[in-house]
Amino acid sequence: MSAEAAILRGSKPLISAGAMLAGLMAFLDISIVNVALNDIRANFGTPLDQIAWVSTNNFLLLAFAFLAVSWVIVLMRRPQRAGAVDVSAH
Repeated sequence: MSAEAAILRGSKPLISAGAMLAGLMAFLDISIVNVALNDIRANFGTPLDQIAWVSTNNFLLLAFAFLAVSWVIVLMRRPQRAGAVDVSAH
């Protein structure tokens, strides 16, 4: 059994569809924020250059979320041995 087959224990088309859906949802989220930025600016009564941080912050939070989820997935895949101490994470 190859290493790839040992890691991926699900349906590859279903995993690919889930990854594509997650990317599409992130794209839609950023697009919606960018479209609504003018309304957000008007509601707070601030110029566009002062409210642009909303779009930047949204993008950075999504990037952090992708990194955090991938880190958790790597931790979940790591084999656990009884009595073994994992020093690679430190």
